[in-house]
Amino acid sequence: MTPPEVISYDCGCTLPIVITVLLLSHTSFVFTAYLLHYYDGATTGRVLPTLASYLRAGVWESWYELVSTLSYPLGWLPSPSPLAYDPMGGPPVVLVHGYIRNRGSMLVIYWRLKRAGFRNIYNLGLGNTLAPIEVLAERVRTRLTTIATLTQGAPLVGIGHSMGGIVLRWCVDHGAPIGRIITIATPHRGTRMAYVAPGESAVQLRPDSVFLASLSDPPSVPLTALYTTHDNIVVPCDSAAYGDAPKRFEGRGHLTMLYDGEVFESILELLDTRRAEQAD
Repeated sequence: MTPPEVISYDCGCTLPIVITVLLLSHTSFVFTAYLLHYYDGATTGRVLPTLASYLRAGVWESWYELVSTLSYPLGWLPSPSPLAYDPMGGPPVVLVHGYIRNRGSMLVIYWRLKRAGFRNIYNLGLGNTLAPIEVLAERVRTRLTTIATLTQGAPLVGIGHSMGGIVLRWCVDHGAPIGRIITIATPHRGTRMAYVAPGESAVQLRPDSVFLASLSDPPSVPLTALYTTHDNIVVPCDSAAYGDAPKRFEGRGHLTMLYDGEVFESILELLDTRRAEQAD
């Protein structure tokens, strides 16, 4: 009896196809989000960005959505956290990612800080970001307490992207040893996009959230908010313009903020100020 013919396929083009599909799906999501961004601004009388700036921001945001997705598996790897505190390595810095992301999304900031001479960096993971924010934040607070035992009393600097900034505010309210917070595209007053997002954490990120109203306002430590007028996730975008001296960027989408050189320079400036204070 003749065995059935074995049919083989050339899978050499599989990866390009997967990347193309991901890029197209991310692009569809980004531009749909920008339609909602435009609609919100038009119906509330806000000053709207130009069409050309929307297109530029959308193209870059689609690309960085893809980059962030491809870097997601890197967030599963063990975190290369320092085992001891280096007094010459700058203030201890804690990175906290956002909703439906993991530590992989913060790796570019991590590597840039390393290159800038910072040695006491901790890139923390939240786990299942659909869980209630206080559950996620309690894990971070416990980790911060452990880290504080290594830092010889040096206050931690928390850098949070998106929901990560809200997590850090909750941690401060509950006694975490954080001396300063830097938030990147964080919906401090909520985001309307949370109405169409899954999970209990998304419910807590809505503008009318009881959870957000329960946070100390202002927090008990200095907080600097970096936000963008072209945020496709924080709607309205000025929800992220929180605190006494928020810094505004234009033409960057929600994830683009994590990869943008000027945004990092602002982070570096704030950390260098903290490093100078620490040296004094």
